[in-house]
Amino acid sequence: MAIEALSASHDAWNTQYAHYLNLTQQLDQAPPFERDALERARADAQDDLMALPAPTFTAVLHKLEIRWEDQLSAEDERRLILDDLADLIQGQSALLGA
Repeated sequence: MAIEALSASHDAWNTQYAHYLNLTQQLDQAPPFERDALERARADAQDDLMALPAPTFTAVLHKLEIRWEDQLSAEDERRLILDDLADLIQGQSALLGA
């Protein structure tokens, strides 16, 4: 039962994250007359994504990247935190053989 709940949470996260990424890609390529509607849809998708519990540390990393995306620079402390988290996730994956 707990595994099914975890799987459902993971599936919901992956579906919403894919939707957000799709809207982001569409927005990057959209003509000016479509941008407003896509920006609203993307903001709604982002809100929905943030409301979902993150099923993995990678999902937490993506949430932080999304939340801070317009505020990051190479030397920003937030970028350093994201890099640390990514390194920890990669190290854990290597230890687990994933």
